[in-house]
Amino acid sequence: MSDSSETLTKKLRIELFLISFVSLYFELLIIRWLSGDIRFFTVFRTFPLVACFVGLGLGCALAKPKVFRMCGIALLATVLFEKILAVTGIRFQMFPSAGIYSWQDMSAINLPNILLCTECVMLMLAGPFAVMTCIGAKLGELFNKFRPLTAYSIDVAGAIAGSIVFALVSFVGLQPWTLIIPAIIPLCYFIFRDKVNVTLGLLPIVAAVITMAWPVDQPQTETYWSPYQQLTLHPFKQYFAPEWSNTKKTALWTSKDPEKQKAALGVVDRCYVMLLNLGPYLSSVDLTPEALDAVATSKPFSMRLNMELRRYQLPYKMKSPGDILIVGSGTGNDVAAALRNGANHVDAVELDPVIIDIGKRKHPEHPYASDKVTVTCDDARHFFNNCSKNYDMVILGGLNSQTVVGQGSSVRVDTYVHTKDSIERALGLLKPDGLLMLTSYDTLDWLGERVFATMSAAAGYAPRVFFDNTPNMTVFWDTFVLGAAVKNGTLTAPGQPYSEKIFGAMSERVVTDDWPYMYVTPVAFDGPYWFVMSIVLLIAAFSAAPLVVKKNGNQFWQMFFLGAGFLLLELKSISQLSLLYGSTWLTSSIVIDVILLMVLAANFIVSRLGESRLMKQTVLYPFLFLLLAANYFTATNALHAGLPPLIHNAAITVVSLLPLFAASLIFSSAFKKVENPSRALAFNLFGAVLGGLLEYAANYTGIRFLVLIACGLYSIAFLVSFREDR
Repeated sequence: MSDSSETLTKKLRIELFLISFVSLYFELLIIRWLSGDIRFFTVFRTFPLVACFVGLGLGCALAKPKVFRMCGIALLATVLFEKILAVTGIRFQMFPSAGIYSWQDMSAINLPNILLCTECVMLMLAGPFAVMTCIGAKLGELFNKFRPLTAYSIDVAGAIAGSIVFALVSFVGLQPWTLIIPAIIPLCYFIFRDKVNVTLGLLPIVAAVITMAWPVDQPQTETYWSPYQQLTLHPFKQYFAPEWSNTKKTALWTSKDPEKQKAALGVVDRCYVMLLNLGPYLSSVDLTPEALDAVATSKPFSMRLNMELRRYQLPYKMKSPGDILIVGSGTGNDVAAALRNGANHVDAVELDPVIIDIGKRKHPEHPYASDKVTVTCDDARHFFNNCSKNYDMVILGGLNSQTVVGQGSSVRVDTYVHTKDSIERALGLLKPDGLLMLTSYDTLDWLGERVFATMSAAAGYAPRVFFDNTPNMTVFWDTFVLGAAVKNGTLTAPGQPYSEKIFGAMSERVVTDDWPYMYVTPVAFDGPYWFVMSIVLLIAAFSAAPLVVKKNGNQFWQMFFLGAGFLLLELKSISQLSLLYGSTWLTSSIVIDVILLMVLAANFIVSRLGESRLMKQTVLYPFLFLLLAANYFTATNALHAGLPPLIHNAAITVVSLLPLFAASLIFSSAFKKVENPSRALAFNLFGAVLGGLLEYAANYTGIRFLVLIACGLYSIAFLVSFREDR
C-alpha cells in the first residue's frame, strides 16, 4: 500500500469513527432533551428512540452524500417545532396513555385529545428522524469503503466514545443547547470537507443552536439539567395565583398591617416549587413555627404551608423519632421535619445529585447542613440492599417518579423501591419497635390499592393507611404504615385532621422485582400508545420497503432479527442490572458501554477465529440458547440464593450479559460475509425498532419473560441463516 493510499485509509477510518460518534451521541441527546422538555416523551422514551433507529437505518440504506447535506435544515426544523410546542404550552400536556399512568388527567383520554397528541408526537419525531437519516447517509457511505467487520468495529468504537462523552457532559449538568456542541463540531468538519453550501449546511446549524438557547420560561424561574431530568424552580409568588401576593386584596389577608403582610411575604419569598420534566414534583418550604406564625396573615399561603406541615408532621403523630432513614429525601422537607421533632440522627438518601445540591443551597431551613444529618446520593433500593444499620423509622418519601431507567426501558427510577422484595428489605432495617412509612400520591383508587396489596404481601399483614382529611385539600397523599405496632394492633392513630383509609378485598397485582411496573394501569390494551406505534411501524415499513424489494434483499433478514433480539436483551439487561447496582444514570451508562465493548471483543475474536469450527452458526446459536436458558432460570433465583454480595452480583451480571456476547459473536460472524455492509446495518437497525417495541411487553409479562421473546427472535434468525446457507 502506497503512502497516499495508507493516508487516505487512515483518514477514512477517522471519519467513520467521527460520524459513528455523532450518531450515538445525537441519539442520546435527542432522547434526553425531548424527554425533559416535552411531557409527551417523559416516560415514553421509546418514541424518540424508535424514530432515531428508523432514520439511521434509512440513511444507512441510502448511503448517498447528498442526503447528508440536509442535516442542518433537519436539525433546525427539530428545534423550531420544539420551541413552538414550548411557546404554545402544548409541551406541558402528557401523552394520553390508557395503559401507563404518568400523572396525566385520565379523563382527557378521548379521541380529539389522542389525535392532537398523535399529530404533535409525529411532527416532533419527524425532525430527529430526518437528522438521523442524514447522519445515517454519511455513515452508510463510509461503511461501504471498508470490509464489513472493520467498518463495524470502527463504528462501535465511535459509539463507545459518543456514549462516554455524553455521560460525562450530562453529569456536569449542561443545558441541551450546550450539549449539542460536541455533535456539531464533527458535523461542521464534514460540511466543510464536502464543500456544502454555507446557506444549506452551516447557517441552519448556527440558527438551531441559537434557537435552542432561546429561553421560553419566565425570568424568575431557574432551570437545571441533572443526569436524569430537567428540574425547574418556581418561586411561590410566581407559581401560584398572582393575587395571592396582592396586599390590596383584603379578603386574602387576616390583617391590614403592612409590616405583618411584609413578614408573611418574606416567608413566601424563601419557598419554591420544583417541576420535574415540566410536571409538579415537590415544594421546598419553611415550616418552622416562626415562619408559620408570620405567614398566618396570608390566608392562601398559610393554607398551603399548613397543608405541607400536616403531610410531613404525620409520622411523628404516631412515634417519637430516634434514628431515622429517609429515602427520596428531595431538597430536605422530610429531613427538616425529623429535625424539628427531635430526631437523634437522620440518614437521608436522594438519587439526584442536583436535587441534593439545590436543597443544600436553597432550602429555607437548611436541613442538610445539620451535623445530625448524613446525606447519601444513591438509589433507595441499592441503599436498602447494602445497609446494615437499624432504625426507629424508615420513611419512603414521595418517590412517585416520572423518569425511566436508561434510554428505552419501561422501568422508572423509583419502581424497584416499591416492590414486595424492597419492602421486605426495608422492614428488615427496622428496630423491634420501629415503623416503616411509605407516602404515595394516590390520585387513582387502583394505585393506592396496588401499594396496599404489595405492602400486605411483603409484611404478611395489612398496613394502616392515613390521609389528611382537611376540607378543600388539593394534594392527595396516602401514608402506609407497617411495623410491630401495626401487626399487634397497638399503633395509636394520629387523630384529626387525619383519617384512616380502609381497603377492601385486593384484586390489584402485587409489584415485584420481576414486575416492577407500579404505574401500569389495569387497562388491558393501551389504544393510544399502539395507535402511535402503528403509525411509527408503518413509517418504518415504508422506509425499509426499498431494501426488501431490491435484488438480494432477503439475504439480510438474519440481520433484522439479530437486531431485534439484541436491543431487547440490552434493554432487559439495563432493567435487571439496575436492581443490583441502582437505577442510576451511571448504571445504564456503564451497562451500555460494557455491551459495546463486548461487541468489539466479538469482532476481534471473529476476525481471528472466523474460519474456526467454533465460529460456525450451528455452534454459536446453540451456545446462545444455552445462555438464554441460564439467564431465564437462574438470574432471578440468584437474587435469593444467599450468596456473598460480591459473588452474588458478579454471577447475575455474567448471566445477564453473556447472552449479548454470544449474540455479538453470531452477528459478527454473519456480518463478516455480507456484500453490502451499509444495507446489512440498515436491516439490523430496523430490527432494533422491533426489539424496542417488544420491550413494552414487559409491562404485562414481567422482565424475565423478555428472555423467551428474545429466544423466539433468535430462533427466527437461526432459521433464516440456515435457509440462506442452503
